[in-house]
Amino acid sequence: MKVNVCGSAQHEWLNGELFVLPDVFTSEKMAYLSSEAVEAIRANKPADVSDQFPMFAIDRTESGDKLYEVLETVVFAGGCMQCFIFPVVKTLL
Repeated sequence: MKVNVCGSAQHEWLNGELFVLPDVFTSEKMAYLSSEAVEAIRANKPADVSDQFPMFAIDRTESGDKLYEVLETVVFAGGCMQCFIFPVVKTLL
């Protein structure tokens, strides 16, 4: 599967949702964003987006992209963000 956001960028706002390419995936449960990435996200946040918005993490692999929903975040004193993630699975009807 190829996710059609964040083509050449580290993050993209789309319809009030945030899509990011984390700096590090430690597992299928956790990912990290650098303080620079977090600052760029905040600087580019559209004015019409509330402080509570859906966030998704994309893991680009050779076998295809994996999409994760960010369930919870922790921002550390230095600005880095820890994201607790859950895989978004493709369902068949």
